[in-house]
Amino acid sequence: MLSLFLSKKSRSEVWTKVYNENKTDFHAKLTKVFEVISIASAIMAGLNTAFLTSSNEVFLQGFSMLSVSLSILSFTTSIILIVMVNATEIRNMGLFIDDWSGMFIVPTLTTIASCILTLTNVIFYVKSDVSYYIGPVIMVAVCSQVCFYCKIRSKVYEYSQIE
Repeated sequence: MLSLFLSKKSRSEVWTKVYNENKTDFHAKLTKVFEVISIASAIMAGLNTAFLTSSNEVFLQGFSMLSVSLSILSFTTSIILIVMVNATEIRNMGLFIDDWSGMFIVPTLTTIASCILTLTNVIFYVKSDVSYYIGPVIMVAVCSQVCFYCKIRSKVYEYSQIE
């Protein structure tokens, strides 16, 4: 499941199939994916900037800076992909997918990592016993969401293999 998650080939095959279904609408579909990710990244950067400025704890500031950095990386990668997708002609989109589909995972991974760090910041920011009880629940929830993403992505890949 995880190998499929990181596989450029599977990503390329899925997006090529989506492209071949409706070539004229493809730019809008792919752009929408990266727009949503960039919005989530901006939210994560804002939340972690608040943690960064409101705490003097080195540990919390370190997590906040790392999360903000990942959010910015996700945001800028998404924007670059949006611009380049829309600058690529429809007839060359298949080549674009083959060449750059490996980068499509970067905004997703960095946003997931930023969310995990944000939740970690919340756990450490709250200075009560509640964080000891909620922390494990949050971590289980995060892990289940990553697992859910991997499973649904595997199924989407299987669907794309049906002729």
